[in-house]
Amino acid sequence: MPLKEDVKPKAILLSRDALPDGYSLREPTGGRYEIAAGDGLWKEFKDDVNAEARTRIETTMEEYRSRGPRFPPSLFEFEGHHEGQGLKVRMEAFKGWGVRLYGFCATVAGLSTFIVTGSDFKKKTVKAKARALRAAGAEAVRIRKLLG
Repeated sequence: MPLKEDVKPKAILLSRDALPDGYSLREPTGGRYEIAAGDGLWKEFKDDVNAEARTRIETTMEEYRSRGPRFPPSLFEFEGHHEGQGLKVRMEAFKGWGVRLYGFCATVAGLSTFIVTGSDFKKKTVKAKARALRAAGAEAVRIRKLLG
């Protein structure tokens, strides 16, 4: 499946130019697309995920930064919507080798940014773990609310 470089992801427009405390851009490129994650979650990803799985996800993230979210479901997948506090957030996941990084896409400081809000590092089934996805969704709503 060819990837389209000129397609921009649908993003939630935010009124602030900064990420919430505890969240940072991960290996920013200055391109059209960026990835942010909680500092603790990112450290856990780097420390606890085996090198092969981490490399696969990081490669997909690198492609995301240059092309946006146009991937087969085996690498990047829509996981449903999470609702709370009067908001509805579209949840997606980077996937690979039994690891999922859940989050949502938003515009932060003028950049389409995928904000990682949760994870499942020991996934054993095809479907997302309900508890991990709910926790990531609740955090996504909290972050979306903080950003405006």
